[in-house]
Amino acid sequence: MTFVIWLLSNPFLIIMKYKSRTLLSLYKNKVFKSLVVLVGEIRGNVMKEEYLSEEVVDLERVVGLELNSSGKAKSGTIDGEQLLESYIGFCNKYKKKRIPQNLHLDLQLSGDLALDSIDQVEFLLHVEKTFGLSIDPDKSTNVRTFRDLLELINENQDADAKGGVPGVGITDLQRHLIEEVPQFYNEVDEQHGRTLKIKGKEVYDFASANYLGLDLDERIFAKIEEDLRKWGTHPSWSRAIASPELYTKLENTLSHVVGAPRVLVFPTVTLIHMGILPLVATPDTLFLMDERAHKSIQEGVDLAYAKGALKKFFKHNDLEDLQRELENARELDAVYICIDGVYSMTGVDAKLPEMIEMIRDYPNATIYVDDAHGFGLWGSNPSEENPYGTGGGGLLRKYNIDVNRDKVIYVAGLSKAFSSLGAFVTCRSDAELEMFATAATFINSGPCPTASLSSAQTGLEISQSSEGDEIRRYIFELTKRFVTGVREVGLVAESSDFYPLVSVEIGTIAAVTEAAKILWEKGILITPAVYPNAPIKRSMLRFTITAANTIEEIDNAINALEIVRDLVPSAPYYY
Repeated sequence: MTFVIWLLSNPFLIIMKYKSRTLLSLYKNKVFKSLVVLVGEIRGNVMKEEYLSEEVVDLERVVGLELNSSGKAKSGTIDGEQLLESYIGFCNKYKKKRIPQNLHLDLQLSGDLALDSIDQVEFLLHVEKTFGLSIDPDKSTNVRTFRDLLELINENQDADAKGGVPGVGITDLQRHLIEEVPQFYNEVDEQHGRTLKIKGKEVYDFASANYLGLDLDERIFAKIEEDLRKWGTHPSWSRAIASPELYTKLENTLSHVVGAPRVLVFPTVTLIHMGILPLVATPDTLFLMDERAHKSIQEGVDLAYAKGALKKFFKHNDLEDLQRELENARELDAVYICIDGVYSMTGVDAKLPEMIEMIRDYPNATIYVDDAHGFGLWGSNPSEENPYGTGGGGLLRKYNIDVNRDKVIYVAGLSKAFSSLGAFVTCRSDAELEMFATAATFINSGPCPTASLSSAQTGLEISQSSEGDEIRRYIFELTKRFVTGVREVGLVAESSDFYPLVSVEIGTIAAVTEAAKILWEKGILITPAVYPNAPIKRSMLRFTITAANTIEEIDNAINALEIVRDLVPSAPYYY
């Protein structure tokens, strides 16, 4: 028993104490095997995809192997039954996927099983580790069913598995990206405006989403200090017990800014999704997700799905596909259409006005929108003078949406435009507020820090003033200059209405890796948008532009992209 407790408490000591060969011999011992399985079930995802640690990966390969009747790991080609068993193991491992009663090879991974692109990659990683094989990342994008995957696996094994990097598969591709793309996992030593120092290197920051530049505002620093002296560093009550008046003031301000009857503040948008979506779920509830909805929405829906709700994807911003799904769901009690307000990889708006008009014919439908990137930038009455509108009240204000009349649950964050740890959800009535306040992530998560409550409140006051509109006009001019410059050098810049979230399309994994290195050499920090967050042959470099950026920094970024255009081959996937 003591050994069991030690094993549960110290899984990483196993890595330090034993080499893989010793572990494999131990694993063949039935008692030890049972203990390892128990550890795996209890520890859940603690060691999930630790790509950069070879020893952790080795341990995962040992304790994750399925054994055949002779006690040896399966290898080489596999059959359909083994693949379906592997999917069952994947579902059991991650505790968030329901296993269909009639599991067969012709089920659609996306349509029938509602696996999004990242879920599918996680499953392929699981298959690679389970059977000790490689899956070609390039060809995997054509996989639609288990049967497709089975054919690809066996084709690969017969041909010695030519993956994204010769002889390897998706696991190695993910490790390759993290190791080779210099914009991942950096420690910032100093910050001066949007100029950073990383490992002694001066870098211009186009990865921050502090759109309004309020993270650097002296007035906010001063108000934070005042509130800290009054309330201390952190209000450590559960919100079910007590909240400082900072919360009430902030919630009242947010309610006014977006024009909703009530709002409820949570620490993060992710916690809202993980609390509210399971809360409203029943076995007769369908969650219809845009296929590009943010992963945090999808994780919240997965929790609802685990409770027995239904889930399905519709094609990105495709109103015809959405209507087909709504028509098929008329008999259900409730349908929640889950979308981003502004999509985080492209800056493109959801088609909210059209969706609102559509659901007037579907009494059971409600739109659930995550406007993390729109709140604080979009506002009322966009015009030539104020291209993003005024006030920064997000898409609710841009499209004059009434949350009651238009059947909308609106979620937005304070961590981007308002540089604060916080988020909120609108409530259409006192009854809905009382229900949302029972969400586990509202009651059981820690409250927002005093500094964040203070900075959000002061930031909202600045945003609502004429100064806020002036800041937004400046961001628009910077973004227009950047997008125009990128297009003039011959690259594709995805940008809707010159929105300050711009993805520059590069192409293959090989090309984007090389492009990222060139930008890093020129001192440009960006967010790489790579597989599986982007199609494998449509990797992008995402630039976010803030009020703290300068014209000089914009021009330097354009010049660096001109070098990218000249040096990065526009060739097929060539690793």
